[in-house]
Amino acid sequence: MALLYYLLSTLYTFAISFTKTTFVLFLLERQLARLDVHLVFAVFTLASLSLEPLTAAYGELHGRQRSFLLGCAVKAVAAVVFFLGLDFWHFVAAEILSGLGATLVSGSLVSWMVNQLRNSGRGQEVYLVLANRQRLKSLAYILGGLAGAYLGSLDLALPWLAVAVSMVVTGAITALVMGETGTLTFSRRVTFDLRRLTSGYRQIYDDPRLALLLSATFVMSLALAFPSIYWLTSLSHLHGFPIRYLGWAWVGIAAAHFLGSSLITVLVRLFRGKVESLIILTVLSCVFLCLTMLSAGHPTSYVLWYLLFEFFKPHHEALKADLINHLTDNEGRLTVLSVRSLLADLGRTVGLLGLGLYAQVFGDRAAWMFSALWLLVAAAIMFGFRILAGKQVGSYHAMNALPNSE
Repeated sequence: MALLYYLLSTLYTFAISFTKTTFVLFLLERQLARLDVHLVFAVFTLASLSLEPLTAAYGELHGRQRSFLLGCAVKAVAAVVFFLGLDFWHFVAAEILSGLGATLVSGSLVSWMVNQLRNSGRGQEVYLVLANRQRLKSLAYILGGLAGAYLGSLDLALPWLAVAVSMVVTGAITALVMGETGTLTFSRRVTFDLRRLTSGYRQIYDDPRLALLLSATFVMSLALAFPSIYWLTSLSHLHGFPIRYLGWAWVGIAAAHFLGSSLITVLVRLFRGKVESLIILTVLSCVFLCLTMLSAGHPTSYVLWYLLFEFFKPHHEALKADLINHLTDNEGRLTVLSVRSLLADLGRTVGLLGLGLYAQVFGDRAAWMFSALWLLVAAAIMFGFRILAGKQVGSYHAMNALPNSE
């Protein structure tokens, strides 16, 4: 099951990475104002936010494979609309479709993998699989982002065509190899059960630890929205990087993710637990984000500090996902993961619009510093989680410890 998960996750990541280096530049080339760019990104997150409950229900009722497969198809259509689009409203329509596709995909693959491992008695391997997935994700980002940058140097619309083709390929492979029971069969329909749909929401309501983790997801997404979008663009506008070289800057980001993912278990052991690691690494992310902005006038330092900031991002994803999976059971897990994606989308929306307007009034540097402040808020929430979870000693040690197989 882990190999299938790695394959499908890597293919999907590769497909969406073609536009990572050129998306903002593409919109600016199409004569969108900077505020319009923020609005386009916000449309995606708002679409994801509003559609997440419906797509989560679809995944629970019809199976993870169908949800993932349909998501790939919708993302392919969205990419074609982007490729052909000429103005703001075309891109709004494309982002609505892209948001629908993303919500169909979100949580479905992870939930499928967790269920398969637990059903086969290998539930303790979830953390290892998630950590390994981050390394493969980084490699896919490197290849896709680098290819997208070179395609973008020819025509900034070409990366969208590459996304569409890659999504079709990913969907075709999914239909062949992904089955709900883990065999090479097509997805079966999941029997309708109202309790199954409400189980995830009930788990969140009954467990304040889950509520705190989900709150941290919202705050982290808010904090990371502005820097993640504008750093590559700032290299082009602030320091004059040619578009084709942005791919190598993206390679640096992906390499930082890969190295961070490779060392994640070392850092968790160093900090004596997953929760403690998450708190400390969030604070370090705040520090390096501040150093990035303070060195904006010095290209070498500007790149170095930001890459160190990116080094810690895979840890947030893998550690929070593992903690959430530990606190949820098979029934309703997809719903919980979808709520997590919903809150991440809401956080990104607030970050894009709020920090975008803040940047227009006070400047980019002030917006980045404000983002760093929100990282400290996320660390404080995780500290609250540490206190609350620590009261249940046995459960906390089981959740916080690394697998013996590492």
